[in-house]
Amino acid sequence: MMTVTLLHERLDAAITNLSQRQKERFAGELRERGQEAAGLRGAIAVLAGLPTTSVLSDMTAGRTPGQRHQAALARVLGISQDWLAGDDRHCPDWALEPLLAWERFDEQLTERWRLLAGRRTNLDRSSGHLASDPADAQRIARLMELPFGHTIPSLLADGRFTLCDYDQIERFAILIGLPEPTHPEHLRAGQAIARVVAARVEQAIALARRRYARFLLPPRLFSLARLALVGLKAQRRHQGKTVQAVDDSLEVLWRQQLVRRGADRRQIPEAFTRETGRVSWSPLAQMQARYPEDDDPSAVYDSDG
Repeated sequence: MMTVTLLHERLDAAITNLSQRQKERFAGELRERGQEAAGLRGAIAVLAGLPTTSVLSDMTAGRTPGQRHQAALARVLGISQDWLAGDDRHCPDWALEPLLAWERFDEQLTERWRLLAGRRTNLDRSSGHLASDPADAQRIARLMELPFGHTIPSLLADGRFTLCDYDQIERFAILIGLPEPTHPEHLRAGQAIARVVAARVEQAIALARRRYARFLLPPRLFSLARLALVGLKAQRRHQGKTVQAVDDSLEVLWRQQLVRRGADRRQIPEAFTRETGRVSWSPLAQMQARYPEDDDPSAVYDSDG
């Protein structure tokens, strides 16, 4: 990460770290205007409306703050004026490590797509996907003029940006209203690192799941446990007792079984709803809070609470 802190240092660093894409854009804008400039800094001065290149030189040397030119320079250089003034929350991509720059881009893309798709923002992404609707992939396919069934729209709809081709991701980002990245190669490098990290995480998760699965009930015992709990539930109802603990036990068993199978937990099994009367999963923290961990695990549960 860049360690420059003063305005003139940041301005000079922004010029030093201009990407090839930005330089080519400068040349194109000058051609469109029918203007000429001497060198890169001359082009920046012209495009930012500075009276002379020496004004830019004075600003990057710290001889003058050039207050009235800062906004125009920030726009031309593709940086935030807030960062130029010292706010590191708005630092440019090149000032971050590639992986951090990619993760920020991934987050911005996620939030933008959630907004357009009507999803709630700031959700827990531990599941690794956005819980998309099948229609989302078709919507993206139409937006990007790709055939239905193409892999890319499905990955984008699920928020699996690390697995997509970078050029397709950038095109998607621009189509949904994000600004074109100024440093695509930096983001591309970050994505490559993220892909390696994701693969290693998936391997670790798969290993943990295999170890964890040894403690989960196999299908036949799962069915037997459900049968016993459904019978207990009927008995407790007949006795006029609460059945919440039985339904919680059934839900835990069902959730464990879906984990064991690697099944999509977004789909609520009809049998689960039939046995518990619940049409959605309960918040785990709320459910676990009902049962203190200091209870005697060998005790037989027979409470009306």
